[in-house]
Amino acid sequence: MGYESARPTHVCAASGRAFEAGERYVATLGESPESDDFLRFDFCVEAWEGGARPPPPVRPVAVWRARAAGREDRRSMLLDDEEILGLLEGLDPLAEGRAAVFRYLLALLLLRRRVLRVKDQRVGEGGRPVLVLVRRGGPKGLEPEPIEVTDPGMDEQAVAAGIEELGVVLAGGGEGAARGDG
Repeated sequence: MGYESARPTHVCAASGRAFEAGERYVATLGESPESDDFLRFDFCVEAWEGGARPPPPVRPVAVWRARAAGREDRRSMLLDDEEILGLLEGLDPLAEGRAAVFRYLLALLLLRRRVLRVKDQRVGEGGRPVLVLVRRGGPKGLEPEPIEVTDPGMDEQAVAAGIEELGVVLAGGGEGAARGDG
């Protein structure tokens, strides 16, 4: 289904250097101008802070920080909750199509993992349901920043494609890694 390009690359897109096990890096996800695929570019922190970015005309959809897996845990490693939350927050809340489906599925995953909770629900533009989510925990007396996620109105085919894509992007390279209990 064209999701191969969204897999972690394990190398810096700017320098071509392979990441060492445990090394922090910046992952980016962008929409391909030629196809319906997501393209992934990973950058070492030094390159990212030095201004390295995906090449034009790739339109960035999300940016998040991740940790390189060692060879022994690449097949089963998933992003941790903080990385998934960073990915969700990096996605455009006004996105349409596949990006909106991906964002909605990330939000549902974080609800399931009890990282986020539903604060409110409302009807948004076009009559679509909107979930108003907030992070659980945090300092007492401070209201967490709300995250609004619009239900993209997925049919079964869109849900299946979104789940597959979510698994590819979050997994460390192993097939079906997102099928676990998370």
